[in-house]
Amino acid sequence: MAGKMTTFEQLVRTLESAERQDMLRRLADITEVRTEETNIAGPVKKHEGHADSEGKQDLVSEPLLVRIWYFITAFFSSITPEQKYSKHLIRMLGKRLAKTDGQYIDVQKRLYSSAFFQELYTLNKAHGFFCSLMKIFENDEGNFYIVLASLMMKKTTEAIAATADPFVEPYDRETDKDVRAILLRGMNTAFQSVPDEEKNQMQLAAQAIEWLRKFCNFQMNHLLSLFTEIPGYGRGCLIETATEEMKNLAEVLNGAGKVPILLLEALFLFSVQEDAVNERFDMEKECANFIQTAVEQLSAIRQFKLRIPLVDFVRYSSEDLDWHPRSLDKGSEWFKLFKNAWRSRFEEKWAEWNRLYKGTLIRKQICAFLGIQELPSLQYHPWEGLWIPLNLHNELPLLFLKGLFTTVYPSVMMKPLKILMIEGEFYKRENLIEYTEAFNTLEHQKQDIANFESRLSPKGDIGGGFFLAHKDHLATMKAKARLENLMLTTENEAEMIVTRVLTAFHTILAILAGILDYSHTSPYDHLINLSSIQGNMNERYRKDLASVRQLIQDTCNLIQEIQAISLDYR
Repeated sequence: MAGKMTTFEQLVRTLESAERQDMLRRLADITEVRTEETNIAGPVKKHEGHADSEGKQDLVSEPLLVRIWYFITAFFSSITPEQKYSKHLIRMLGKRLAKTDGQYIDVQKRLYSSAFFQELYTLNKAHGFFCSLMKIFENDEGNFYIVLASLMMKKTTEAIAATADPFVEPYDRETDKDVRAILLRGMNTAFQSVPDEEKNQMQLAAQAIEWLRKFCNFQMNHLLSLFTEIPGYGRGCLIETATEEMKNLAEVLNGAGKVPILLLEALFLFSVQEDAVNERFDMEKECANFIQTAVEQLSAIRQFKLRIPLVDFVRYSSEDLDWHPRSLDKGSEWFKLFKNAWRSRFEEKWAEWNRLYKGTLIRKQICAFLGIQELPSLQYHPWEGLWIPLNLHNELPLLFLKGLFTTVYPSVMMKPLKILMIEGEFYKRENLIEYTEAFNTLEHQKQDIANFESRLSPKGDIGGGFFLAHKDHLATMKAKARLENLMLTTENEAEMIVTRVLTAFHTILAILAGILDYSHTSPYDHLINLSSIQGNMNERYRKDLASVRQLIQDTCNLIQEIQAISLDYR
């Protein structure tokens, strides 16, 4: 990309380089961990003799005498035998929890203990670690998947990148090809050619990050806030108070799976993209430290699942042995986001390429119009080389006028226009005054542009301000505002020159229309002596005047085209 690259563009460029790919392979070796260390789908703690995975244990499976007993006791309790049996199972679950997990739940007082609070507090640390990463991920999901894909399917990403870059076609020469259509077709073909194996790997990684998103969306701080200091007991929480929160947490943790190591590396790269493009940034060391911390946090989540029987806690507090965690949606639109992000990158590059291509064409058109080989330049560019990027958006229209008033205007336009001013007898004096003012404006433009350039010099009132900025090297908000004000002044001065010229040309065009077309609707009358100006050379003069009129119209049209191109630079 010929224009200024964004930080993300620079990051992707570094990832695509052979040197960076070697570094990432070394990172994969350095940060290699055992599967179980990043696999948080570990088994949920269960108790011997407990109900099956759905909490169901039917009364009909009990011996006949037991069933008869429950039918008799239920009759005197005004409840069904099944309800009576369910209450019995809940009491048995409470006894088992008191025996095996009494440090976390006080069945007698129906409280979650301070030890359970500490477990949740440890889990909250992992929650906070990943939440900061999820915020960065959610701000730009599509581009994150580009970074992830550059690690997980390198060759495919390279193929897509090649088709998504308009700069494979030179912008500085004309082409009759439909570059945009060709590139879009190539990009669609590359998307359709992604191997199923690579898609499946990306899908697993996308599901992992979707689970991390759900984990981070869980209101951990709210659950912790339910624990309060209880006199004579310490920190605790009534189990009924936290039932819904515990259900949500159990469902989130139930959906946990393996988090690929390359996903962690992608999260790291995406979170430090501002620093990653800096050669002094120790990528290997920082990434290794990050992976180590991430693995520790994933291990903490896994250990929490192994130690805490969340499902049993929920079943006991809700008195529902049939409750089981819902399977949360693991779907991910990663491929759609991935394609949209590439298309967005393409559109940005295409806009830049098209702007440069149009700029090339218009410059060639200007040179052909002025009959010169190379476009003139401004003598000074004091805004260049500063710590913030600044551009004069009206520079191209100004350069055209600089060339115009040193070539076509003095050699072709000026003489017929001057003869008209001197020899022409206008019916209305105000028409002559208006024409004279417009002509004099054009006559002064060469000097006006030279004066403007002089103001841009280190000794000029505009250039001097930029010169001081170069000298001070102050990267502050105040300095930035001062530079932007200087640039705004420069822009306004250049725009005033262009506007004055256009106004003068439009005035002359309107007057010439009244003279040459004899229009009854025009506010400008024709001349008294049009047929006698220049005597014997009158016919030739009138042809020259008509040619100048067309040339002025072409000039105005070209200025408007140049201005439209210049708007793309803003």
